[in-house]
Amino acid sequence: MARHVWSVLAQMILVDQFTNAVSFIQIVEGFTVSALPAIAPQMMLGTLWSRQGEETTVHSRVRVVAPDGSEALALDNRPPSLVEAKARTITHLGGYQLTLPGAYQVLVEQRIADRWETAANIPFDVNVVSSADLVALLEKRATALSSPRSR
Repeated sequence: MARHVWSVLAQMILVDQFTNAVSFIQIVEGFTVSALPAIAPQMMLGTLWSRQGEETTVHSRVRVVAPDGSEALALDNRPPSLVEAKARTITHLGGYQLTLPGAYQVLVEQRIADRWETAANIPFDVNVVSSADLVALLEKRATALSSPRSR
């Protein structure tokens, strides 16, 4: 059985073609929308798997679960080769419906025998701020930045 090493949710993941080094750009902990329902922005999930025995692939999937427990998205990952000791998967997420504010979960699941087991649970928050509230917040910040500070 392959072992899950880590998973990271980011806005973008870059892999250097010469060194195979990975860069995670703007790690996602949450985001704000002006109204719901909304379309989820592009996100990328990077996952590293490690070979533990003689297996040559790992069968995994990614599910996004809404605050009410409903499934917002489910994607099967193409099994990465575990010919080497470690293998990465990069999964593109986004474009699905966000219907509720609150804590969503990205679940990385691994197929073991005849069942799916959760290997990682990555939360992200969806907040709703109206356009009027956002304008008021930006004006408040602009005023604070332009006023002299007391010492």
